[in-house]
Formats: sequence, structure tokens, C-alpha cells
Amino acid sequence: MSVGKRALVGLIALGVLVAIFPMSAQAQSEEARPRIEVAEGDRPASIDRAKARVIAQIEQRLQALDRLTQKVANARFVTDEHEASLLADYATARRALTSGLDTVAAVETLEELREVVPPIFESTLVKALLWPKTKAVVASDSIAGISGHFERIGERLSDALDRLAANGVAVSEAESDLAEAERLVADAVATGMPVADRVIDLQPGDEFREPLAEAKAALQSSRRLLGEARASIGEVIRFIRSTMGNQDRES
Repeated sequence: MSVGKRALVGLIALGVLVAIFPMSAQAQSEEARPRIEVAEGDRPASIDRAKARVIAQIEQRLQALDRLTQKVANARFVTDEHEASLLADYATARRALTSGLDTVAAVETLEELREVVPPIFESTLVKALLWPKTKAVVASDSIAGISGHFERIGERLSDALDRLAANGVAVSEAESDLAEAERLVADAVATGMPVADRVIDLQPGDEFREPLAEAKAALQSSRRLLGEARASIGEVIRFIRSTMGNQDRES
């Protein structure tokens, strides 16, 4: 496979629920605030029906924890330290939710149910905290792998430009594009890689919305920078392929 094609292939690779506990901008409080009643016209609510709906919400969060565990297991670049921290968070949340199932099953009145449910969800915040935190950590750690990929491509392209220059080809513009790509990747690393360490220790008792919003913005900026780097490298690849093609025809 040619240098250009290998690089292009690499660049392509670069490339609850609301029934009882609705989510919104007030995610931390609303995930933990139960509405233990049934539809209008169907009151008074049955304690069994209310318990069943709460139990369903708990089970959905347990399933979400399974998906998060799988996501981390499949993450190619997540560090061992970050993986261990996330898995510990999931284990803690799982214990609280599993215990919550027993607690909910044991209550006998709606008043008791309203009292016991909020702490179950306040202590876990699977959707409000664990999901976005996991996504941020995985994306942040992935930047290290992506930057290494760019570095390897850059080295191959630099070698190709050196060979062209040795044959008398003017390569200064392509070298400038390659240097710009390297600068953009360095900026992306500086912007995105620190995110994981900034959010990995966030817990349900913390004020986490602002740090998560900042993490999301930083990762979006990092992705934009990597996209610009990919475009610059694409220009270098097109130059090399075009120049080599012309040399082949002339020979």
C-alpha cells in the first residue's frame, strides 16, 4: 500500500428515562426526584404500581452500568488508572442500586417510597454523571493514541517529501502544510488530553455540571483541531501523490 493510501486509511479510522425521573439542565436534582404517581385519572396511585415503576428505573440504570462497563472494556486507549477508577465508580453505583431494589421492595406506603427513593438515585446519578464522565474520559485518553497515529503519518510524509526534494521537487509549501498539521495536533493534545484527569474523580456529591460542560467544550475544540490537522495532511498527501504520478509519467 502506498504512503498516501496508508495515511488516508489511517485518517478514515480517526474519524431514566423520563417516566419517573426526568433529565434536564437540572440533571443532578431531577434524576433523584421521584414522581410517584400514575397518570391523571388513575389516582390514587397503587403502591405496587409505583414500586414497580421505581424498580424499573433502577433496573434500567443497572443495565446502563453494564453498557458503560462494556464501553470502557472496548476503549482502545483508556489508561489502566482511569479504567480502574471508572470500574470502581460503577461498582459503587451498582451496590447502591442493588440495595435500593431491596429497600423499595420492602416499603408498604407511598410516603415511605417517596422517602427512600431519592437517596438511591442521588448516590448514583448514572445518567447525569457517570455517562458523560465516562464519555469524556474515553475521548480524552483516545487523543494520545490519535496523536501518535498522526505522528507516524507525519514521519512517513516527511520522508516522502525529503525524497522528492532530493529529486529537485519544490516541497516548501507541502512542508509548511505538514508543519501546520503538527502544530494543530500539538494544540489538540494540550486541549483535550488533560480533560480525563479533570473529571475522573467527580462524584455524585460534587458540583459536576460545570466541569463536565467545560470538558465537553474542550473535547469539541480538540476534535476541531484534529479535523484541521487531517485537512492539512490531506493536502500533503495529494501533493505527494500528484507529484509522484507526474514523475512516473515523465519517466
